[in-house]
Amino acid sequence: MLVQALKEIQDRCGYLPHDEMHSLSKRTGVPLHRIHEVASFYPLYRLEPPKGASIKVCRDMACHIHGAPEITQGLENLSRELGPGKIEVCGVSCLGQCDATVAALINDHHVYRGMDLKSLSDLARKAAANEELPHQHLDNSTLPFQINPYQNGEPYEAVKQFVTGGMDHAALLKKMEVSVLPGMGGAGFPTFRKWSAVKGAPGNVKYIVCNADESEPGTFKDRELMRRAPYLVIEGMVLAALITGAEKGYLYIRHEYIDEVKVLKEALITAAGLGVIGKNVLGTGQKFMLELFISPGGYVQGEESALLEAIEDKRGEPRNKPPFPVFEGL
Repeated sequence: MLVQALKEIQDRCGYLPHDEMHSLSKRTGVPLHRIHEVASFYPLYRLEPPKGASIKVCRDMACHIHGAPEITQGLENLSRELGPGKIEVCGVSCLGQCDATVAALINDHHVYRGMDLKSLSDLARKAAANEELPHQHLDNSTLPFQINPYQNGEPYEAVKQFVTGGMDHAALLKKMEVSVLPGMGGAGFPTFRKWSAVKGAPGNVKYIVCNADESEPGTFKDRELMRRAPYLVIEGMVLAALITGAEKGYLYIRHEYIDEVKVLKEALITAAGLGVIGKNVLGTGQKFMLELFISPGGYVQGEESALLEAIEDKRGEPRNKPPFPVFEGL
């Protein structure tokens, strides 16, 4: 995928050198102007080398009222003290760490929570000296979520029961209808209705896409769910795939959720080992291949059709509706 290939280059080089994009064009057969069109759209990508270590301080409401402007000013003073080419200080939209302000992102690979000026200045000095930065490990232990039925048991029991019970699609959709389960992205659209629409949509190729690009300021519920109970997310996607006939799924997650990406990658390996995802889901003969898609950034990617555009290696701009994604998605 073009978007993910660009991310790999940026991770390796710190920006997108022209020769790397030219090489990518030759390998993929994608014209260079198309690659530049995509690369120039997303905020994660840099087309020029960074002017020193990148220090981005969250500027949204939770961090703002806990001192982010003063910390940013202090870091700008430090930048002048260190001299040109050492650190590059700027603001950044919400990093999804609103429960532990002030948050900051260093060199796109390290998210820090609960920062004050001194602690962030110490990290900035290390980054300026090209020293290895510490990773702020988060607690991934399971919490007693009411929505988690596997608090004291093995996960994926719901999908196992569905399979061993004869995979009665109508019965499962009816249970979802009776439960009044809504989508939690903001619109509150009934889940059973969306699944039913995809199931009944014309065409044999269907996809399941989970929108985990949680970028709304003050919001971090999805972060907690993915970090502490990733199997619930995976199981929901597997059930949706079995109902709709989808054989491919993408879990679209923001690149700043570094720990959550690691947790989900491990959970996907476990799920594959249990036969819950893969070429033959729990012996049903149905294939469901599930992979992570790491977002190249941009608040607008939280809109479902813009997210689909990104997965299709395009500029992540919202589509006109109708048609709606349940009928014409990926």
